[in-house]
Amino acid sequence: MPIEPACTPPRRVDARERPGTPHDAWPLYDRAATRTIEQAALASRPAHQLMARAGLAVARLALSLAEPGCTFWVVAGPGNNGGDGLVAATWLHRWGQPVRVSLCVRRGRLPEDAAWALRRAEEAGVPITELEPRLTSARIAAACPALPQGAWIIDALLGLGLGQGLGRTPAPRDDSCTDTLTALIHHLQHLRRTRDCQVLAVDLPSGLDADTGRPGYREGSTPEQAPLAVVADHTLSLLTLKPGLCTGEGPHHAGQLWWHGLGVVPAPDRTDRDDPTAAPETGDTCRRPAARSRPTAPAAGADTAPPAAGSASPMDCAPLPRAWRIPAPRWSPRQAHRHKGSYGDVLVLGGAEGMGGAALLAADAALQAGGGRVWIGRPEGHGDGCTTDHRPVDPPPLPQPLPPELMQTSMHQLCSAERLARSTVVCGCGGGTALHRWLAEVLRHAHRLVLDADALNAVAADEALRHLLHARAQRSTGPTRWPTLLTPHPLEAARLLGTDTATVQADRVASACQLARSCSAVVLLKGSGTVVATPDGTAWINPRGSARLATPGSGDVLAGWIGGTWSACGDAAAAQLWAAPPDTDEKRPGSTGPQPGHARHPAEDPTLAVAAACAWLHGRAGESPPLGMPLRAGELARAMAALSGQQLPSAGPLD
Repeated sequence: MPIEPACTPPRRVDARERPGTPHDAWPLYDRAATRTIEQAALASRPAHQLMARAGLAVARLALSLAEPGCTFWVVAGPGNNGGDGLVAATWLHRWGQPVRVSLCVRRGRLPEDAAWALRRAEEAGVPITELEPRLTSARIAAACPALPQGAWIIDALLGLGLGQGLGRTPAPRDDSCTDTLTALIHHLQHLRRTRDCQVLAVDLPSGLDADTGRPGYREGSTPEQAPLAVVADHTLSLLTLKPGLCTGEGPHHAGQLWWHGLGVVPAPDRTDRDDPTAAPETGDTCRRPAARSRPTAPAAGADTAPPAAGSASPMDCAPLPRAWRIPAPRWSPRQAHRHKGSYGDVLVLGGAEGMGGAALLAADAALQAGGGRVWIGRPEGHGDGCTTDHRPVDPPPLPQPLPPELMQTSMHQLCSAERLARSTVVCGCGGGTALHRWLAEVLRHAHRLVLDADALNAVAADEALRHLLHARAQRSTGPTRWPTLLTPHPLEAARLLGTDTATVQADRVASACQLARSCSAVVLLKGSGTVVATPDGTAWINPRGSARLATPGSGDVLAGWIGGTWSACGDAAAAQLWAAPPDTDEKRPGSTGPQPGHARHPAEDPTLAVAAACAWLHGRAGESPPLGMPLRAGELARAMAALSGQQLPSAGPLD
């Protein structure tokens, strides 16, 4: 019984995400939503079709990435993820590749689809070794095949199911294989470090939570003691993309991210769509794809007839995605007839005594982002820029010479109601406690407001300021808007939520959405996989960035860049950073038909548009080489400016 071929090759998720080349958003479905889509697809398709397509997609990607003649070791777990690995092993064996399989389950405990895949692999002559239950780390090396240097490991252990002792939401498993699963994960990581083995994870790196990006943990341990998840070089996400691959520790564990919709979920830009109603190729022979090039589907027949044309799609009633992946924004050149006054005023309020560098970094970033005129207002603890009889005085000089393009004056002058109302305000960069006395006026009168760092800490500690923050949203009626953007890091978000950093990091998407609702503002939660959330529950995750951005002042640069971009664009033009969603019944990014509810697209909300665009650019600038070294905040704004001016061509799926 030949396996039905998949119709398109796996897609590299970020292949087209380059500055100046907009790309539709990728929907991110959590575990529950993915299970719902999967069950609907299984009910509407021939038996084993999804697993056949998944395994072939894995095999094609593995062969295209590996060097010719490379050895493959498939580690198959106790569920359908293991079945996908067995199908992949069958194809690799048929294509003449050296392949070994280690099966971590009792044969009688395999689910139906995985048992079918095991029978197919044995019929094809794939070498399969059944691992004993409860193998310890000391015995696992002897039970697994000896791999040559540079071999490829296909991790098909767990996928969406974390297993007993490996996570907080265990799936039904054979309890006897838990120790073996744990030992295998450690052995995979050892081989990756010592034998230069490459790891391709099937759907998810084993042990990684699909919803939050948290690794699993050994039962009875704390997260700090024993993180237990595979670190892969490549991950092929099947059917849907999951939010845990894009935030938290997910990007570190996933490596290069790939996706295949298995003929059920189309690509968000509707290209390279699988057609599940198309007649499959006939014949029972298979053709080996050329290594190191885009794979082509081997000719093969179908196990059973494809579904009838016009049948209901599993995506017709698909659940809402939990979040969306931020694509590359588009940056438009300045128009020749405009002048500096056309790009608005940016007021950077912060830089208290001993922290002047934070305000300077933010103000310089605002200038480079396109703000017309940028002012720095610095509160001082010993007088806040005023004499005892309330006459304004010049604040103390900054610790380094002020760039000639920037202007500095007293907080008393900048915080007048009239000036705040016509400006974009970035408040809190190095403000210290001295900023507190000015925050009430800022919250009452600022037109567009970015709250960062010490301004957020002040709001968290003062209930009256919290009420003023809510009042801004209540005044946004009709054409008059009082948009607010909060840019906390996890500790600042924890203070605003009245919790701790570990709780925020345990589910970054949920925390950002909760904070956006509680503060009635758009929230940009910084960190690995920055989350941008709106009060209505829409969440966007930024996939770009690296540890190079973990430097002092990086957040100040982001806040200032947001202020400059917002000022230059204004509310009307900010949405032009994004391609508008289609004016049809398809209201949600990535949807494939009429859907209940409506999630906000960046093209519909200027605050969301600016936050998502600047988060993407900030992260992308942090990916510049050398990746092993930190990126100084003073160089970050220049890197962002250089990127925003690039117009790079789009890339193909395997580029």
